[in-house]
Amino acid sequence: LQGPDETKRLMMDTLEEINVSLRKRMTEMYPAFLNVTTLEEAIMNLVEKSNQFYHKNIQMDLLVEPNLQLGQKQRHMIFRMVKELVINVYKHAGATSIVVEILKDKEMIDITVQDNGVGIN
Repeated sequence: LQGPDETKRLMMDTLEEINVSLRKRMTEMYPAFLNVTTLEEAIMNLVEKSNQFYHKNIQMDLLVEPNLQLGQKQRHMIFRMVKELVINVYKHAGATSIVVEILKDKEMIDITVQDNGVGIN
């Protein structure tokens, strides 16, 4: 480093990178749009964005229990689980279609993600 000004610039650049990274991680964990959209819209948006990012055209069938009452924390948790499963399909399955079901069974919520690709059955 060539002196205090360069050190200060490097520190500011590093702090900015950390800030951007932290904001990205927080958005991934707690997407703000879930507060203003339905879970269905959020999942459809996920697949649309994933198709663009991975340069694929995977079709999705989505079934969410009608009138499913979920709190904000539940919606975020379910979205994060579905996101992980869907992204795994994009990365590993070579699929052309995905079926996502979120159904209530008594006091449990069943989440199913199926695809027509290769991998675990």
